[in-house]
Amino acid sequence: MSKKSSAKEIIIPTITLFIIALISAVLLAGLNSLTAPIISENNLAAENESRQTVLPAAVNFNEKTTDDGTIYYEGISSSGEFVGIVVTTRSKSYGGEISVMTGIDENGVVAGIVILQIEDTPGLGMKVKEDYFLNQFIGGSGSFKVTKNGVYAADGDANIDAISSATITSVAVTNAVNTALDIYNSAVSLAEQNLSTEPDANENSPTEPNITENNLTEEDKTRQNALPSAVAFNEKTTDDGMIYHEGVGSNGENVGMVFITECKSYHDTVKVMTGIDNNGTVTGVVILEINDTPGYGMNATEDYFLNQFIGCSDTFKVTKNGIYAEDANSEIDAISSATVTSAAVVNAVNVALEFYKALA
Repeated sequence: MSKKSSAKEIIIPTITLFIIALISAVLLAGLNSLTAPIISENNLAAENESRQTVLPAAVNFNEKTTDDGTIYYEGISSSGEFVGIVVTTRSKSYGGEISVMTGIDENGVVAGIVILQIEDTPGLGMKVKEDYFLNQFIGGSGSFKVTKNGVYAADGDANIDAISSATITSVAVTNAVNTALDIYNSAVSLAEQNLSTEPDANENSPTEPNITENNLTEEDKTRQNALPSAVAFNEKTTDDGMIYHEGVGSNGENVGMVFITECKSYHDTVKVMTGIDNNGTVTGVVILEINDTPGYGMNATEDYFLNQFIGCSDTFKVTKNGIYAEDANSEIDAISSATVTSAAVVNAVNVALEFYKALA
């Protein structure tokens, strides 16, 4: 075989393959340009269908963003009117992060809830996906609180009865819904401010900017973990010299208080930061200082323990092994083999509640 013939056998198939690949690429690009809009439209329709599940009055949704970058969707009716918002929020649960989609109507009332992501115990925490639990939120507003064994406070319309043996998961869902309600209040407030601050033909005076959390210090970011609805904090002092911080919402209004309290624990003093909203409800607990036994007392820093406080307002009591008294709404299940540390954290939170009640 000649060299010339051998070259032809290599070059011709190579050129042929290149032409075939080029034609295929052109055809695929053309096909993609034709199908991409259809796929995008189908995806949007599917997303809107999910949002419509939690906000049935809406037929269209407009993506919006809060001052702090949170994405939510305005629901629009068939007549073009605003009928509420849909927002997805997250919270730490027993088995990991839980993701919840909440629809809130134009009156600030929960219209629907869907659990998007959950990794909890089958037969226990996973029951939060059931209608009998989620339907407790529908028709409610304000700030929900978790109760146990059907024991309700005077403001029972805002209470959520926890799933048996799955209080932490119940609290996680409740926290996510409460966060959605906070976002709704911020979104509505922002919309009202935008309307009220539109320039008047006869006025040239500047308007006050919204308060944002862009300039938060590291200390304030820690306080925000205890009081998530606040975007700024003002230092205050009680008559007896105790320092606390008032939380300010994005609309400039007070949304609660943050306290730092201490209590003797098993090895040393435990320092605890507690956030309490304007309803006297605990919104978050952060352990600032603790020196206890790893694997035992140090577990007091874990979410599964601290989340038990969130959503409650009464004086807390320590129980063991899931045994609750009649006033179960205010009880904290102690960490196994760390009852002293558990009691120390509980006492510190109770002191913060006492300060709040004295000030409020």
